Parts: sequence; C-alpha cells; structure tokens
Amino acid sequence: MFRTVTAPKNQSKLNVAEFWFSRPPSHFCPKIGHHGGDYRRFARGDNVHIMISGAGSPLSELRQLASQYVFLAHIGRTSPLKFASVPGTMSGLGMAGLPSSVAGSAFQAPYDGTGLAGVYMVSDASHSDLAVRAAVKALRQTKIQDLEGCKRRAIAELLFSMENSTNLAYEHATNALYKGPDAATLIAEIQKISDSDIEKYVKFTFEHLAIAAHGNHFKVPYSDEIHQIA
Repeated sequence: MFRTVTAPKNQSKLNVAEFWFSRPPSHFCPKIGHHGGDYRRFARGDNVHIMISGAGSPLSELRQLASQYVFLAHIGRTSPLKFASVPGTMSGLGMAGLPSSVAGSAFQAPYDGTGLAGVYMVSDASHSDLAVRAAVKALRQTKIQDLEGCKRRAIAELLFSMENSTNLAYEHATNALYKGPDAATLIAEIQKISDSDIEKYVKFTFEHLAIAAHGNHFKVPYSDEIHQIA
C-alpha cells in the first residue's frame, strides 16, 4: 500500500507535483527499495508531470557531489521560468531527441544520506513514454563532450544561486542543515572533476531509477521497463 500524503490546498498543478515529488522514494514504499519511487497519481487533463530520479550524492561525499553538479549542468537546467522549456540544444536534454511538446530540467535534492538527482519533465500524455525513454538514455550517457564548459556552467550556477536563491533555496537550506561543504570548497572540487569521475557518478546514480508521475500517467513506463536502456 502506498502511504497517502495530502498536498496543501490552493496550489497549482506544478506546485502539487513538486510537493509530491520532493520526497525520497522510500517515503511511499519503504519496503521495496528504489521501486517505491514508481509512484503514480492520476489527475484529469492531457499532461503529466514526471520525475526520473536516481540515488544522488549525499552532502558528505565531496567528489561525488561535485561530479553531480557538473553532470547536471551537462543535462541542463532551465531558466528561472521553471520548466518552461527544454535547456539549450547542446545540453543533454537538448540532444536527447525529446518531443517538441515536452519541457524539462535537471534537478537535485542533496540530503545527509543518499539524495535524489535526475530530470523533472512535463509532457503531454501521448508522448510521455517516448519522453521518459529519451531522458533515461541521456542520463545514462557517461561521456560529456565539453567537460570544461560544463564545469564552468556548474560553477556559474552555484555562484548565481548564492545571489538569487529563488529556485535553489531548498538546496541551500539542506546544505546548511546537514553541514555540507561551503561554496568555495565545492567550487574547488568541481574544478578537479575528470571524465572518469563523471563515468563513476553516472553508473552509481542512474543504474537504478525511480519514475514518479502525477497527471495523465497511463503511458509513463515503470522503472523495470526501462532497465536495459543505455
């Protein structure tokens, strides 16, 4: 049985989706491991909010956390108009061949223990299966064409978030609560990241995935259906 949580009233569909998806997979099915994250909640309409997540880096693992920042910079985060589009054409999502009706962004939620990292997308129901499979393939690509460019982007995003935390306040609050690395330490580690670090991070984080969906979710595949995608 899934554990039911009631979202606050008067929230938009996007905010409700963020409310549901902000919890680790084990919150819903603590006895089924990462499969607990394959949560489905129906809502009327033509669209579906999808979160594809792996076991992200804990705040205590500095090299792994730095690799996560670099890799998610490669996957691509959208502008402050949150999830209004897909990131640039040279990003991981931009090159994934997503349907034109799909919008999305990389995300992360570090915790003291294992965190969450992956992609959050909004798709029309008819293209949701294709969108999930394309995004999973992008997440499991261990090679980054422009590693140095992604490192610079990760540092720029980190510095920007320190000045304008509208979208990343949760990350900062979690980092402070669990005594994660300060920005200077994390930036120094990001500059040391190599291709082998990214390969280790991707294999560790995205070998097993959880796929949560809110909305018209009936075509969204479950994690066991996309296990072989590489």
